Amino acid sequence: MFTANYATEAGRVNDILIAADQSYANAQIADWDAHTRAHCPATWLTQPTTQCDWFTGDQLQLSRAGHAARNALLVQAIARCGT
Repeated sequence: MFTANYATEAGRVNDILIAADQSYANAQIADWDAHTRAHCPATWLTQPTTQCDWFTGDQLQLSRAGHAARNALLVQAIARCGT
């Protein structure tokens, strides 16, 4: 389960990314949050017993499948750069 500090820090990172996206015309944001929420069970973030296969047992670190999914999302964002 995530702590309040994690949520605060994640919010700060998101703010930095949004500012970068607004500052650079060719910036592309790979929305990992939306991608993960679409894949993982709906109760994944609220129920400690709910597991998502993109994460290891601690549900914080990426599993092999999670790395593959993240990398594919990043490649899609890179492909959109400059278009």
